[in-house]
Amino acid sequence: MFSITYKQNINNSLQTYSPKASAPLGCNYLVYEDFNYAQNIALHNLSGGTGFSDNWQVQNGNTQVPGYQTIDGTGSLSYLDLQTAGRHITGGQSYLASGRRLNTEVNGPMSQYIDPSNLSIGSAKGDQELWISFILQKNQNNDEEVYVELHNDNTPWCNLCQGNLRLGAGYYGSGSNVSGQRRWSLFFNGTIYPTSIPVNQGAPAFLVLKLTFGNTATDIELFVNPTPIAGLPPATPDISIQTTTPFVFKSLAFYGGSNLVKALWTKSDSPLHMNVLVQIKIHLLTCLR
Repeated sequence: MFSITYKQNINNSLQTYSPKASAPLGCNYLVYEDFNYAQNIALHNLSGGTGFSDNWQVQNGNTQVPGYQTIDGTGSLSYLDLQTAGRHITGGQSYLASGRRLNTEVNGPMSQYIDPSNLSIGSAKGDQELWISFILQKNQNNDEEVYVELHNDNTPWCNLCQGNLRLGAGYYGSGSNVSGQRRWSLFFNGTIYPTSIPVNQGAPAFLVLKLTFGNTATDIELFVNPTPIAGLPPATPDISIQTTTPFVFKSLAFYGGSNLVKALWTKSDSPLHMNVLVQIKIHLLTCLR
């Protein structure tokens, strides 16, 4: 699940929604992707969801299955009572990356965050908040990286095209290890910031980023496995940093590891050793469902 939200005052009160899975859809998502596609098909060129300006792109146009693909079967990963819908995707393969361009038009869903002279999210300053969330699961018992990143390149899978000027959350290999333990981490501008939360193989993690766009800097907070309470945003981050210059972005990338071809499979063809991403949501309002 991937989401971006912002705080909105309605009649001087903060509008929020319940995170209960049984509640009706009340969130006004800026961007939403639940991977509600047919099963066992390549991710490249899929076009569902909302808030994007282009289809999913896999590096080199790769459509190999197994590879970056939807799952074989039904259902989405779950975390506590967060809403689940659609399917989830797996990756990766041969060190390839995947990604999707966000809609950054001046009249698009992210317009309040965009300066017309700079069509990137975060270019319109003024202490605006943006919430980004997704569920990520690392299935491999190794130090291969798996992460979701935001970056400012027009080629959505090419998070490295902008060098280290990118923001991400996930597992970043040996740089995320502390005393031999793999930790969920924040990445920004070439630096890895491990949290105290371990990466449990085969267990979904709920990763939430909060961005506050200031005039001269961006405050970034990462929450790992926060407990949604009555739709309220989490209060205490696991990691927080402040950039020295404002951070802007226009694309998101998903890297799922390098060695999917050698993945083990069950008799039902369900992947055992793939890294998986389930639902991408970019929320409007402080909605973490």
